[in-house]
Amino acid sequence: MLGWAWGSVALAAETVTPPSPAPTAPAPVVSAPPVEDDGTPTITIVGDRFARWDRTRWYAEMQLGFPLPFPLYAARNNEVRVTALQVRTELFCEKAFRRGKKGFEVHCDVRDLGLQAVVFDQVAPHAQEVLDEYDRKISEADLILFASDDGRINDVGFEGFEASNNRELTQREGARQLMLRLISGFHMKVPKPENTYDGQWVEHNPALLRLPVVNQVNGMSFSPEGKGGSVQYETFTSMGSSYVVHQIDRYKGHQVVQSEGKGLVTDGAENEDQGNQYLVTLHGVALYDPSSGIMTERVYAVTGETTASSRLADGWGGSLYFHSGRLQKLADEAPKAVVGPTRRVAPPGAPATDALPAWVPME
Repeated sequence: MLGWAWGSVALAAETVTPPSPAPTAPAPVVSAPPVEDDGTPTITIVGDRFARWDRTRWYAEMQLGFPLPFPLYAARNNEVRVTALQVRTELFCEKAFRRGKKGFEVHCDVRDLGLQAVVFDQVAPHAQEVLDEYDRKISEADLILFASDDGRINDVGFEGFEASNNRELTQREGARQLMLRLISGFHMKVPKPENTYDGQWVEHNPALLRLPVVNQVNGMSFSPEGKGGSVQYETFTSMGSSYVVHQIDRYKGHQVVQSEGKGLVTDGAENEDQGNQYLVTLHGVALYDPSSGIMTERVYAVTGETTASSRLADGWGGSLYFHSGRLQKLADEAPKAVVGPTRRVAPPGAPATDALPAWVPME
């Protein structure tokens, strides 16, 4: 349904590469479809505000490029650092527990997962083992979403992803950061009709304009043997200020929401002298079912570049971040989604080799 929009939005992600001395051009702005009537469109959630989690199937995919290598830990000793990755999955979600008057805990079964990663280290003999371990542990666990009745996803977690020591806790947090990025497209705060103006409303600090942040610090290793002297990583919360302007129009029986956003966010480091600031932009399109108010599909592209005063920009013009993805509600009778293999791949734009298949941009 969103092929015309996804082609435009995906272009933003395809033209962005991992850290490079040269900044890329900004993502194209998706043009608005024609409005079919003169009424002011609004999104009206009818009946159950959590109906999209009432035993529903979803296909989710994303591609993500990190300004700094992102560490993925095996439970025992091995680790790899990745600079870009693609995640594809099929989720089966259902409401589990009430969380107050306006929230629900939603459990999603990860029915299949495909994880393709660009590894930073030239020599990484255990890369496939580490990727397979993340695939297995995420697939065996339930993904927990903490959803609000206004369309937000406030947090995610796991049930069944066991962690009994610091290294396994760090592994689980890395997996949680990746899945948080994957489902962040679900997060769109729907306003009350009186808070819209000509079909527009503003959302502050949306999930899509937050960064997956892992900073390198000196310290002891997380190995269960307790051996010290290696690099340790700490995960911080992305901070800053951002906003998105949403515009809703009626088009061919659907409610189309276009989103344009920007912001200035940091990597969350406690020491400001060691941190980085990113100028981020968002372009996206979503479809809502007018009879239920449920988002049925969304595509988006986020790009970010470090500011001139950031540590990563010192002397070479900045470091880039990209995140694009797609969500689609699947019919009950639809065939199983194809998520592809879990494997190491060549960097975006690089040719395939005997050892590494090519990175194929998501379409």
